[in-house]
Amino acid sequence: MKLLAHIGLIASLGLASHAMASPLTFFGQDRGVFTQDGAPTGAGFANSMAARADFLSNLTGVGTESFESATVGTAAPLALTFPGAGTATLNGGGVVTNVPGTGQNATTGSNWWRTGAGNNFVITFDSPIAAFGFYGIDVGDVGAQLTLTLSSGSSIAIDIPHTVEAGGPGSGQNGSVIFFGYIDEANPWTSATFSNLGGGGADDFGFDDMTIGSIEQVNRTPEPGSLPLIAAAALAGFGLKRRRGQAGN
Repeated sequence: MKLLAHIGLIASLGLASHAMASPLTFFGQDRGVFTQDGAPTGAGFANSMAARADFLSNLTGVGTESFESATVGTAAPLALTFPGAGTATLNGGGVVTNVPGTGQNATTGSNWWRTGAGNNFVITFDSPIAAFGFYGIDVGDVGAQLTLTLSSGSSIAIDIPHTVEAGGPGSGQNGSVIFFGYIDEANPWTSATFSNLGGGGADDFGFDDMTIGSIEQVNRTPEPGSLPLIAAAALAGFGLKRRRGQAGN
């Protein structure tokens, strides 16, 4: 009975740690992925892909909207589907496209969501979510700042930490790819607003491979600082079991 109680205490500590965990942020950036005409330069986007892999490693069974099933030329409102995770509706500026240009192209497949100059848009989720990640394409090359606002009663505005470098086609940020992901089980949200702020009102952004997850689909990778506690608890449980075995001999 004592062993069971000990194991129960370990489990409850793990659950409490999960419930009180602070938000996780994931970011990667790669410059010069596409030319001004949208052709791949061959540089790839390894940093962004690594950030996305880290984001996904904390989730189970989540869904991704790649815009491949949407008809090219479709504007908002646009129904979004995240297989296994939920659905949503996108409203605001932008259009589904598959025509490379102005430093943009898809990160997978051939379609992506492209905003016009200064266009903002909002995604309203049919059920609260606790995880959201996406690729951004050609962001910040004329001095504009991409801001993501997550809302559900209260709101949090996040300035995506991409490079802001004016110059358009001559900017080192032209044709870039970024990945941004955010996980917060304690404060799930029902909408995500993308804002094009700052001095780059003439900028247009691209987005692809948006991923969402519910609270139940968050399965955080243990943080390094928690590993000693888990190991100590496991050893303590093993020691208790061993002592009980010795007492019975």
